[in-house]
Amino acid sequence: MPARIFAASMLLMLATVAQAAETTTEVKADLVCGDAVLAIQTTFLVDPDRFTQVLAQRVMWKNMKTNQEKEIPIDGKYVTRHIPEARKILDAWISGWYCVKAVNGRYYFGLSYMCADGEYEGICARETVQVEWSRYMDDQGVVLFKSPRHWKMKRAEEAAYRRLGFFDPKRVVSGKSITSSGSSDE
Repeated sequence: MPARIFAASMLLMLATVAQAAETTTEVKADLVCGDAVLAIQTTFLVDPDRFTQVLAQRVMWKNMKTNQEKEIPIDGKYVTRHIPEARKILDAWISGWYCVKAVNGRYYFGLSYMCADGEYEGICARETVQVEWSRYMDDQGVVLFKSPRHWKMKRAEEAAYRRLGFFDPKRVVSGKSITSSGSSDE
């Protein structure tokens, strides 16, 4: 009986130490693009012994001329991570965003997505192999090509992006990247 009590107390102590090592960090940053601003708020779970995971992410678009604003849905979905305990995290999150001035003179936001570390179902399932992709939205907060595919870009979609000049690095006006330690300009 004493061995069971000792084992149970050791497990409780290890769980307490594991929880103490984990911290959450909230990072907020915004990027102006033409008349719009895109603000992203990300909550990270930081554990020095494991990969950093994203607990939540909120994306807000605002038109600075009209003060109109709205929340932009993201591609990431909540999945359960079981180490060290069951916890909901995002399977995909926006790791950076940038402003592109298209050949038509309009401004667009590019959103760079990244899969969370681990094996999950859905958009970040291991068999997809793709762990990063981009989405674009116009200066009115409308996401272009809302289809669920992420890296299997249809020819028409790719042609539209090329016509707008999205693949020309000289058209990138500014950008930001985000990590659990903060955001930085690119």
